[in-house]
Amino acid sequence: MIYSNDGKHGVALLGEIERKIKSSSDVAIASGYISDDILGQFEGEFYRIAKNGGKIRLLVGMAFYEGLAGRSLMRLQKIENKLRSIKGQSGIFVCYTRKFHGKIYSFGHHKDTDPNIYVGSSNFSRSGLSENLECTAEIQDKLTKTEVRDYLDYLFS
Repeated sequence: MIYSNDGKHGVALLGEIERKIKSSSDVAIASGYISDDILGQFEGEFYRIAKNGGKIRLLVGMAFYEGLAGRSLMRLQKIENKLRSIKGQSGIFVCYTRKFHGKIYSFGHHKDTDPNIYVGSSNFSRSGLSENLECTAEIQDKLTKTEVRDYLDYLFS
């Protein structure tokens, strides 16, 4: 199945992201752009996962180079401070050595060796997840999943 935000060719990715965040304990999202409204929609879930011993990692790939809107910056700082106070490996990350414009979503459980991984064009924003014509697909192949997870670990290091 693809997620395209077009009923003729797949469905909106937002519903899938909502379901996966609610059922996962290890969430990694790497996106070129984010939006304040999407951060606000999932902020409580991020805290719940971290408080329950899970891990939330969010990488904003273009923020260092293009900046962030004031509300988004303030919300990211708030989320970062709260996640870091909960301890663990959760947090907000920013690429500053090179621009990252990819979009990767990984949802798993503690020590999960087979998470759900989605790769495509959908930014972690309202427009990317439900409005723009996008194309994102779930990775099924185990070798490719391992390679994408290794790449995510590299991005978050």
